[in-house]
Amino acid sequence: MFTAPLLLAAALVQNTAVLPVPRDERWQLRHAGFALEAQRGGIDLLFLGDSITDAWRSGGRPVWEKEFSGLKAANFGISGDRTQHVLWRLKNGEGEGFQPKLIVLMIGTNNTGLEREGEKRRNSTEEVAKGVAAVVQDLRTRFVSSKILLLAIFPRGNKDSTQRAEVAAINQRIAKLHDGKRVHYLDIGNAFLDASGEIPRDVMPDLLHPNRKGYELWADAIRAPMRELWPDMDAARRVEVGYCSPLKELEAVKAAGFDYAELRASEIAGLSDAEYDALFPRLKQLKLKTPAANLFVPREVPLTGPKTDPEQQLAYVRKALDRVSRLGVKVQIFGSSAARNFPEGFPKEEAFKQLVDFLKRMAPEARSRGVTILIEPLRKQESNIINTAAEGFELVEAVNDPGVELMIDYYHLAVEKEDPAIVLRAKDHIRHLHIANPAGRVFPLQPDESEYAPFFAALRQVGYKGRISVEASTKDFPKEAPLAIALLRKFVE
Repeated sequence: MFTAPLLLAAALVQNTAVLPVPRDERWQLRHAGFALEAQRGGIDLLFLGDSITDAWRSGGRPVWEKEFSGLKAANFGISGDRTQHVLWRLKNGEGEGFQPKLIVLMIGTNNTGLEREGEKRRNSTEEVAKGVAAVVQDLRTRFVSSKILLLAIFPRGNKDSTQRAEVAAINQRIAKLHDGKRVHYLDIGNAFLDASGEIPRDVMPDLLHPNRKGYELWADAIRAPMRELWPDMDAARRVEVGYCSPLKELEAVKAAGFDYAELRASEIAGLSDAEYDALFPRLKQLKLKTPAANLFVPREVPLTGPKTDPEQQLAYVRKALDRVSRLGVKVQIFGSSAARNFPEGFPKEEAFKQLVDFLKRMAPEARSRGVTILIEPLRKQESNIINTAAEGFELVEAVNDPGVELMIDYYHLAVEKEDPAIVLRAKDHIRHLHIANPAGRVFPLQPDESEYAPFFAALRQVGYKGRISVEASTKDFPKEAPLAIALLRKFVE
């Protein structure tokens, strides 16, 4: 018969790696966004994991755009996660509403080592392996038709380090989860090592997290295995076409056949808590994705000139990003002409520096929520700063943060008579597109109504497979929306 002390001792040695638990409030916000994305369905490719997966959004973003755009791919990676956190996320919304063709899973590195508070080990090698096995089993149960590409935990630390040995021991155990049918184990660790077995710092600067070169190596190593597990992957690739929509038109956007709605951040930020909460069941019922938002910063929050208030800027941006990220927004368009226009008599060079400072401060806020801020060049009639894609590219380079990239609006490019060759120069930073027929800023309907051809030829040349949003007016939305969608798919694909 067990005594009370023995029962207590047994409870104290439970394997925490298999016990689902949540994390802090910021983590909960990101989870809520993923859960809504899951429940709206339409995900064919799922990446699941920790910071190494999460950073496909930042350091690995150009590689992600090249490899996975157009595949209905979702990234449910959260920095710092352990197996127990992924289990909790799956059980609380992220494992419902869709059946992906392929799941790419890597988890467990954060279960290794010591807790920050002291010398206590997080989990033993055997415990971590059981945690990974629990995640795999949960995925098998939830996604009954999905293939799972289980990646070995990437090597970390120096070749003779305790960390490297611990990871190797875990990988030896989780390799046994491979069944050749549903679960396919793959160890690509050698792709990140030099001839001596060390990790080059030009691949993983901190000997843990890949940089862009590291993500290129990752993509190269899994490209063929992914196609083996999902033979129709390339045939499934399709550019997503959306519509820049106020909330009142979401139902019409879905009915017209758009792949997503691009929201208005300032509208979302201005909702009451009750109005905002009501959006979740509405979007879930519609099964309408909202991966992008525009109208970022309102006039009331000036970004240039003598009356800027950094605390006001930060408070507004945090609220806006918290809200849009929970709705599944991945890219936040930064046009915001009324907020960024500098007053007459104020030096333009100083205004540019203020924008750089603002974006440098906001980029970490965006990255922590899984959002990338995209600079939108605007025609001179709307803005007195950043009017061309070339100037937007200059601003991106000045900020020099993966949380800030570029988008191009064909309408503004055409009005400013900018050479579409800018697409070739800025190819590694273009994350999103807007379009309208410049003649009246209406829906694009005919291939010869504007000089579209050179622009889309440049996009095809650089392999652009990202999203494109219609930002235009129409007198017959139900009739013209499907025509615009068909035209744009023809152009890009």
